[in-house]
Amino acid sequence: MYRYRGITEAAEPVTGVIEAQADTDALQKLQDRRIDVTELKAIKPKSVSLSRKKPGSTDYYNLLEQLAVLVNSGIPVLEAIESLRKTSRNFTLTEQLDRIGKELRQGVRLSQAMMDSMPNLPPMVPALVALGEQTGNLDDVLSSIGKQLGKQEKMKSELRNAFTYPIFLSVVGVGAVLFLFLFVVPRFSAMIGDDLSALPFIAQAVFHISAFLTERWPVALMILFLVVFGIAAIWSSKQARSSVIGMIHYVPVIGPILRQSELANWTRTVGLAFSARANLITAVTLAENTVTSDTNRAAFGDVARDLRAGMALDDALEKVPGIEPVVVNLVSTGVRAGRLGEMLMVATRILDERVEAGSNRLSRLAEPIAILIISALVGMVVIGLVMAMTSLYEFSL
Repeated sequence: MYRYRGITEAAEPVTGVIEAQADTDALQKLQDRRIDVTELKAIKPKSVSLSRKKPGSTDYYNLLEQLAVLVNSGIPVLEAIESLRKTSRNFTLTEQLDRIGKELRQGVRLSQAMMDSMPNLPPMVPALVALGEQTGNLDDVLSSIGKQLGKQEKMKSELRNAFTYPIFLSVVGVGAVLFLFLFVVPRFSAMIGDDLSALPFIAQAVFHISAFLTERWPVALMILFLVVFGIAAIWSSKQARSSVIGMIHYVPVIGPILRQSELANWTRTVGLAFSARANLITAVTLAENTVTSDTNRAAFGDVARDLRAGMALDDALEKVPGIEPVVVNLVSTGVRAGRLGEMLMVATRILDERVEAGSNRLSRLAEPIAILIISALVGMVVIGLVMAMTSLYEFSL
């Protein structure tokens, strides 16, 4: 980077910054702009620390949105990738963009370079990019991917936010209950003594739980560790996570929201692929990758099979368990009017709105439920202590 001062053809002073390989290259570029250089000084680049954090889906989708903006502005793909690499603040993303740039210079298509260099990218993204390359409308496809995946990330964020505060309340509440069992109840145990037979059932339960936690805390800690480790192991396994998500789909209140979110991802992907001029079977097959539940993935896989057998899309969708009627109606309208891609995006918008409304309802419902459960646990401890002290007082009298 070079900072320069000069005079334009109109005899006006001008200053600015230019990027070049060397002094002579910078001077040549300024002369091409009809600028007579009076001062040229190299700018010492600032050291930038790159984050070592593993990039998530949000990082990739932000990257795709920026790539779409650059390509739509008329910047060549290779130059856009180089620009993103220079501005990236994530070490892994920087390395992946560097590999993509090298493959593009070797004549590899962008879709293939993405598949080779970004293994964590959703499979549908390189496939859609390949469709854009084949049909010659890569800029439009990239723009659609960025917009739609941005909406998809928004839905995921709203679902996460719906559970964040209730989980926080639950953790704090469990900590408060453990504090009572470990530090408060034992003080009363010394007053009560070892004979608990005369105490009410609730009081006996409170003191027995406290004794177990204080005397066998290594066992309790091991159980807690195994529970946390088991949850982490299940979530890290794609197959196990898919099975758990499939079971959650049948949970009241939460299940319908997850099913609508999954269906919205499916209609969004089919609509994007169809708008990118993919044939319907290819679009439907591609959308199967967005379905996380094993049961639903099998059901949507049957849709592609029925299409190959000559069945209409709306008829094939009616066989999917729990399909939203509005989706079938819009698909039927789109097929008859020759506007299937447009109708699929309308269905996606409706489903996104339902997921957002459902997430808000769930958040409002989960907070008081979490407070009620924690209050009941704390209340049980307090009531047990009060009943124990009352029994002790009556026994003394």
